Parts: sequence; C-alpha cells; structure tokens
Amino acid sequence: GLIYYRVGTDTTRRLLEGPASGIRDPKMSADGMVVTYARRSDPTGPLAGNPYQVWAISVATGAEELISVTRGGQAGQGDSRDPQISADGRFIVFRSAAEDLVVGDGNGLADIFVRDRYTGVTSLLSRTDEGVSGNSVSTRPQISGDGGYAAFTTFADNLLPGDMNGLEDVVLAVIPREAAPDTDSDGLPDGWERDQFGSLDPVVGPGFFRI
Repeated sequence: GLIYYRVGTDTTRRLLEGPASGIRDPKMSADGMVVTYARRSDPTGPLAGNPYQVWAISVATGAEELISVTRGGQAGQGDSRDPQISADGRFIVFRSAAEDLVVGDGNGLADIFVRDRYTGVTSLLSRTDEGVSGNSVSTRPQISGDGGYAAFTTFADNLLPGDMNGLEDVVLAVIPREAAPDTDSDGLPDGWERDQFGSLDPVVGPGFFRI
C-alpha cells in the first residue's frame, strides 16, 4: 500500500490500499496535498493486457482521479507510468504508449504528456511545433516546481530542427497553461481549493474559515 506520514503528528496512515499488482512511482506535490502514482487499470484483473495507468489522490479527501484519461473519460489503451507532479499539484507529466489520450497521436510509441488537473486538459509534449508526434520513444519526464516546463529524454529526431546526432537527447518543453476555473470568484482556482480543503465550502475545519 501507499503510506502517508502526516507531518506534525505521531501517526502514520494508509492513503491507498495497494492492489496485488502493486503501485509504482509514487510522487507527492511539494505542498503535500496530492500524490500521483501508477497502478494497473483493473487491480483485480490479470496482469497480461492490463496496462498501468497514472492516477492522483487527494490527501485531504482520499478521492482518486485518473490522469491517463481519454477525452471520453476512459482509461488510456496503453501503458502509462513515471508521473511527476508540480509543486501545487496542478500539473502531472507522464510517459504513455496510449494513442487515445489526445487527438492526432498515432505513432504507436511512448510519448510524454501533461495533464492539467484544474482544467481537465491533457497535452502531448513530445511533439513538433506543428503538432506532429515524435518519431521515436520519449521517456523519463521531469517537471519544474512552478509547472511551467517539462524536460524529458527522447530518441526522436524530428522534435527540433537540426537534430541529426542519432543519439538520445534531452528536450525542454513549455507546458501550456490556461486560466483555471474559479466558480466562486474568490481568486483561487477551484482545483486548488479542492486539493487544500476538500471542497469550495468556506468552512474548512473546526474553528477555521477561508476568507
């Protein structure tokens, strides 16, 4: 299982009960409110043909959220692993062999994606400026703390002009950012409030109120 230690107390609690097939690559946001990880899409199913999917879980509520998700809300039809998370938990980058996470990804190879949890938008990062997928595998994603950039390694030679060395390169990509929903108009993104408080309700705990 995945274990979370609550700082400032003497207690350790289980955040997620791990399936028999295991949980991989757990990473926690710097603010301590979101954990991302990879586990098989069906914990009770056979290992064969049961790819890993990337998930996130709220420390405040225990609610799980599928990150390697198609536009139709289904788990991607391919292995997704190696998640990395921004400091505030908004952006998660990961590698995936799924071709149905975004429109136009048909290379059949492992690519690098980013999920904006606040807007629900997934973007392909291992692509050319014209939107063409890389022509070889991309792996080992990393993300800056502010969620502005992602770095990854790739054997693709069509991502940048003049890449003719035939070797694995490190690529830096700008993460697209859109305005996050703020339905209660308090200046705080809805996604951030849910991560921090569990809801948009101004009462966040005994004796504590969001103002």
